[in-house]
Amino acid sequence: MRKLLFLGCFFIGLVGFGQQQFAGEIAQFRKQDSIHPPQKGLVLFVGSSSFRLWTTMASDFNNPNILNRGFGGATINDILFYEDEVVLKYEPSKIVFYCGENDIAADPNLTPEAVLLRFQTFFTHIRQAFPKVPFYFVGIKPCPSRWAMQERMQATNRLIEAYLAKQPATVFISVWEAMLQNGVPNPALFREDQLHMNALGYAIWITALRPYLQP
Repeated sequence: MRKLLFLGCFFIGLVGFGQQQFAGEIAQFRKQDSIHPPQKGLVLFVGSSSFRLWTTMASDFNNPNILNRGFGGATINDILFYEDEVVLKYEPSKIVFYCGENDIAADPNLTPEAVLLRFQTFFTHIRQAFPKVPFYFVGIKPCPSRWAMQERMQATNRLIEAYLAKQPATVFISVWEAMLQNGVPNPALFREDQLHMNALGYAIWITALRPYLQP
């Protein structure tokens, strides 16, 4: 535990300069919270742009008490840097997390084990703050523009799934196979950039998450 906390501080110390690109989004979150203070017991989505661009969460799950705190092209280190603002300040009943894909895309030398270590640091902080809150990790998705990275992505998914299998009140939700067609990412599920999902892609995520998020 102490080792993970030390490493978490080390990772946060390594980051900070690059996080300025997200300062505007974080400021907007603060503004939203000041105008409409979030309720206790909300379902908190936190992660990268796959969540940020998902603007229909509340209606998709028929749950008005969903708070979306996905931002930019966030990595796990970015989430760690802003965790007080996007996670720890709230009182969630459930936490849904999507991050790690950008970590792999940003650094061709980053190993799945290193991504796992970043996630373990984040998850340790979550459990210190919210010991019993259910935690749902949406596995890294396959996409055409990053298909060359698929081996590292799948290995990362396996490591995180195995880690969470030993943690109470957690679920690893895989979307990988459902987003493939003939063994490769289905291009019909993505926007023109072949990275971010369209409504068809989100429909797969809705199906995977709905059993856990219906009010």
